[in-house]
Parts: sequence; structure tokens; C-alpha cells
Amino acid sequence: MIIVQNKFDWADIVYLSTDEFQFPRLVTGIRITPDGGIIYNLRCGVIVSEHYEFEITEEKNFVKA
Repeated sequence: MIIVQNKFDWADIVYLSTDEFQFPRLVTGIRITPDGGIIYNLRCGVIVSEHYEFEITEEKNFVKA
């Protein structure tokens, strides 16, 4: 059995550290890669994108926004 320690859960509201507008995104999926990495599906309105854990934060960066 494999146990994966993911930082974010399904339906969490998160932000991308690289997003200059700091739009909130909803975690809509979690995918485990063959090498044991985690890729999150994030939804912002009608746009869904995939991101690694290091790109995501729970805190909005008000300086960037």
C-alpha cells in the first residue's frame, strides 16, 4: 500500500505564487505521477490548469495583488 502525503485537499481554495492577480483557485483533482510526485488540478472560473505543490500557497500575496 502506498500512502501519499498531499499538502492540499480536494475543494481547498488556494493561490498560485506566480499569479500577479492572485485569483483564488479551487482544488478539483489530485494526480499522483509515476515517480511519486503530486500534481493538482486547479479551477479558476472556467479555466482548469495543473500545478505542482511548490507553485501553490494557501495565503494570498497582497503585495502582488
